[in-house]
Amino acid sequence: MFSSVRYARPGAVKALLELGADPYRADDRGRTAIDLAKEVLAATPKGNPAAFGRRIGLEGAIKEMEKFVYEWAEVERVIEGRGKGERREYLIEWRDGGEREWVKKRWVAEDLVRDFEAGLEYGVAEKVVGMREGEEGGREYLVKWVDIEEATWEPEENVDGELIGEFKRGEEGKVEVKESEERAVG
Repeated sequence: MFSSVRYARPGAVKALLELGADPYRADDRGRTAIDLAKEVLAATPKGNPAAFGRRIGLEGAIKEMEKFVYEWAEVERVIEGRGKGERREYLIEWRDGGEREWVKKRWVAEDLVRDFEAGLEYGVAEKVVGMREGEEGGREYLVKWVDIEEATWEPEENVDGELIGEFKRGEEGKVEVKESEERAVG
């Protein structure tokens, strides 16, 4: 597999992985195939037209290995952090309900890290139960949370768009029912 990486052949890398090549196997210097590909890509000049095809091939090979090696999953929230610098890790709760685990900083989305480090909290909203105009002109929504009994007013930008949509559809349905009842009475 190392020669396929060196020669920037994404199709060969994909085929080797599908046939059982070990992407975690290290060479005599302790580098995995993905480490080697990234090292060669970093050493390949960006502005040289002669190196353009090699760069594209290396990027493709890296992408094939990442698809095979890494499992991409959505993070529900960051619970805790530990370590400093390159050793910084975060305890992650996964959206699909998998077990919490410690993940290196480089593998966690920058916005989640920034929010966690800034002390922002993420909550799991159950539904939107009300709407009002905010004090500063924007809309606010009354959110019912999964883990808190009392609903809280949140600015529109902090509320999931799908929950807002569900709330609005429900309100439209109430208006239609009310109008049909008024026509039946009147």
